[in-house]
Amino acid sequence: MQPYRLRCGPFSGYSVSATLEELSSGEWQIIVRLNPWLPELSDGERVFRRTFQDRVRAALELSDLLVERGQDRDLGAGGGSERCNHWLGCVECFACAEDKPEGVEIASNPALTPSGAFSAELWLRPKPEMAQAETTMLLDCNYYLGTRDEPRANKGYAFLLRREAGALRPTVILGLGSQTITHKGKPVTLEAETWYKIGFAYDGKGRVTIFLDGQEIGGGVTPDAGPVAPTMHPMI
Repeated sequence: MQPYRLRCGPFSGYSVSATLEELSSGEWQIIVRLNPWLPELSDGERVFRRTFQDRVRAALELSDLLVERGQDRDLGAGGGSERCNHWLGCVECFACAEDKPEGVEIASNPALTPSGAFSAELWLRPKPEMAQAETTMLLDCNYYLGTRDEPRANKGYAFLLRREAGALRPTVILGLGSQTITHKGKPVTLEAETWYKIGFAYDGKGRVTIFLDGQEIGGGVTPDAGPVAPTMHPMI
């Protein structure tokens, strides 16, 4: 199987590449390679690996890929993207005023939209500026965010924060093939510069549960709903 590839760099004196590969054991492994391109860096190639039981978790982990602090040039960040000081941790994002590629992109693959139950989670550390944002996109391989009569619509899912009546509401959007449904969590207060673990679970049969720091904060049920339709878009 061909590895998924994420191009990022050069920055901080290193050319960086990441691959997601299937092992003979059936596990999946992220392999990150840093190669110095500045003459003063003589430590040679640095290789980091992390192994996962399934390719869904491994693919989603690529969206949190972190190797060195520096400007992320090749990911096409419209509002900007900057890496922190861990090899797998977080990507710093900025408000984007234009409709153009931004953030980390994972190539479209069936592994991103399981045919049954699945869950997605991430760590979030809000910046002070996020208090002014009307929408903060966390994960998105749906793109349309609503039912549309278009071949590429009503597929995949999105997870975002929307500001309503002055409060943030975690929102899950699921494309079921013929329609796109939305379920919301309770209004939450997220303090700037504080880490939160946020995520959702979908049972593949219509029930969505949203979590914040391990506590259920909402969701809902869509009667007679089935699995999420396979996405036709990259994961952002």
